[in-house]
Amino acid sequence: MTNIKSKTLKLDLFVYLKALFDLMKPRVMSLVIFTCVVGLLIAPVKVDFWNAFVSILAVALGSGAAGALNMWYEADLDSAMTRTCLRPIPTGKVTKKEALIFGILAANSNIVAILGPLSTSGSISASAAVSQMNIPLILPTASRMGLTHVGDNVLQLNSTLFQQGRYAAEYAVSELNVETIAVVAPQDRFGKELTDGFLEKADALGAEVVTVEWYRGIPIDIGVQLSSLREVAFELAIPDTEIVITDAVLDTLDDTFIVEEMDFFPEEVAVEEDEDVDSTKIVLSSIDAVYLPIHTGDIQYVASQFSALLLETQLVGNGSWYDPLELSDDLISENVDGMIILSNLVEPKHNNSQNQLIFFQDDFATRREFLMAMAGFDAVEFLAANLGSKPSRTKLMTSFESPQFYRGTSRIYSFTEQSPKVNSASSILQYHRGKFVTVAEIIADSLVSIIPSAP
Repeated sequence: MTNIKSKTLKLDLFVYLKALFDLMKPRVMSLVIFTCVVGLLIAPVKVDFWNAFVSILAVALGSGAAGALNMWYEADLDSAMTRTCLRPIPTGKVTKKEALIFGILAANSNIVAILGPLSTSGSISASAAVSQMNIPLILPTASRMGLTHVGDNVLQLNSTLFQQGRYAAEYAVSELNVETIAVVAPQDRFGKELTDGFLEKADALGAEVVTVEWYRGIPIDIGVQLSSLREVAFELAIPDTEIVITDAVLDTLDDTFIVEEMDFFPEEVAVEEDEDVDSTKIVLSSIDAVYLPIHTGDIQYVASQFSALLLETQLVGNGSWYDPLELSDDLISENVDGMIILSNLVEPKHNNSQNQLIFFQDDFATRREFLMAMAGFDAVEFLAANLGSKPSRTKLMTSFESPQFYRGTSRIYSFTEQSPKVNSASSILQYHRGKFVTVAEIIADSLVSIIPSAP
């Protein structure tokens, strides 16, 4: 399945790159380049190779940009004409907006770098587009693997989902000394990349992954997965016990967030030495940690249901759990107390930073907007530190040929020789008694523990 997805992504990328190239009207562009080459050859003075190369490249970009803008301007006419109906815009391979942006970028040599876009799909398209123009593309929030392989000029300011999973496992096993681990995760690309990274690192460190439970879509009802998890925990706690568990029944329509143990285990019975035991009342501690990566907005669904399992275990989550307001809810806060959360972005008040933001969450309609503002603020500061007084594309890309470290207001940037274009840093927080505290950091792909200061 992974190979099929990889091949599909490469095929789609090839089609998109070819469409961008076709936007530049290569046949027309080749005539312009030919004219330029002839002019250089018959010039009365000798032109050195480097100047000749730059001249030809500039002419090619200028001609290609003109072709792209021409196709954007005449897109409606092209779709109506037999001769032009198969061009990239009429066939839907490239949108009018993408053609316009591509044409403007190709024509404007004063653009030093592009910051954005924010979405994953937009990041893929933009990475493909700038690979044709040698413009540095700075992706402030993208976490998909492989984006930096599209072009040499793409920089990822987020660690990838796979890296985030690895970092979470490293802290759980190396610092918390957990030996048995379970995973409950969404069965999609997002959940699988996080889980794959977590499982790989946990296995390398010698931890035992006792079960991986997948769910699809919004986790309104994950009773089946959680019942299976408790069954595994029971088998680990009492290996010789015969366990009978009927199908879990969870009424999510009437009361999604008030859950009792019996909602999951209405007729669970354990039999050992002919003695009946009410297993629904037993608190199990046979699983040391449970990794719970979730999508943004799923905290209430997962936290409320997980509380009914009566598992005494260490919870480990991804950055989607980093929502102080939502976790402050009385029905959630107690259930996730002590949880370890790995996040790329951390508010200054949660990491003892000496820097302070010039804006607050109350200034934004949603927390996502607030997080995006934090990411943008630090990205601009980071770029400014690398560009200097005389910014250029070459200078920016050259700066990443050696290891980089920069501590911003809300995040850490660390680029290594092994990973020069993907951030290898993150923060690890613990939620305790209604507050977040930074307990460790990942810098240059290595774990650095932090002793929290006394309140």
